[in-house]
Amino acid sequence: KQWMISTLSTYNFLSDCNDMRDKILFEDVPSSQKHLPHVLCCIRNCCALSFMYQSHFSDAAHINEVEPYCLKLFNRRWYMVGRNTDIGELRTYALERMSDLDETEHTFVIPEQFDGETYFSNQYGITADGKPETIVFKAIPLEAKYLRTLPLHHSQEELETNDNYSIFTVYLNPSWEFKHELLSRADQIEILAPEPLRNWMKDTISRMSDKYHK
Repeated sequence: KQWMISTLSTYNFLSDCNDMRDKILFEDVPSSQKHLPHVLCCIRNCCALSFMYQSHFSDAAHINEVEPYCLKLFNRRWYMVGRNTDIGELRTYALERMSDLDETEHTFVIPEQFDGETYFSNQYGITADGKPETIVFKAIPLEAKYLRTLPLHHSQEELETNDNYSIFTVYLNPSWEFKHELLSRADQIEILAPEPLRNWMKDTISRMSDKYHK
């Protein structure tokens, strides 16, 4: 209900600001223009969706039939979470890698125990497997200010603050997306724990440095 009120309020406000359309800038999300309405329709009608899917890890596209449960926007890409009927497991699909979408006659009921927010609660991004753990990192004062106003994750806590740095923790799965978020802040933060993540950062930064010293 709160989401609906907030969305409608924003929409109505923007509608009244038509003369300011060149003053309000949005990021382009290509997949929202092509497949988003189709997927939303299937979620609303609880009908399975058939489509070809081109994974970045495969040279060939494959056909899938999926019962769509929810959508998630992350880094200018829309992702659909749903149950693949062939393997009987939940999978996440990027909308821009879909083609030949078709609404099937196969209807379904979303399990009562499924909740999108809970499904991603210990995740950063769209990778929903892996075990969460406590991650401790140090941030320089300027970066700490950004982290306070826009936390990395809802579990973020600030443990220590002084003139030289602040120490934060988050509790989540250190997924590929999270690791690359850390790399984007590599000169602003230092991973203190767990040791495997700290070593991964150290090795990755070392390999990056080697590329620029050849």
